[in-house]
Amino acid sequence: YVFQILKQAGAIGEGRAMTSRELMRRAGLTRRELVRRVNRERKRHFICSTTSGDGGYYRPASRADIQHFLAGQENRSEEHTSELQSQ
Repeated sequence: YVFQILKQAGAIGEGRAMTSRELMRRAGLTRRELVRRVNRERKRHFICSTTSGDGGYYRPASRADIQHFLAGQENRSEEHTSELQSQ
């Protein structure tokens, strides 16, 4: 569902990411519902996200997009782990 919206909108590559706000509007979902839906759909499709600019979601244009997204996820995971360890 979310993947299809991104596909129809041409949200391919980080530079053409669809903002969360626009995606929520088109899908008729709250932010929480959108995040749940994206996480569920990621089991079948590559859906990348970005926090730069207005943030948003996009379909990868290349293998490099996927690697960049996964590296960002890994960095955020390490940051959260180090925060927990310092408490």
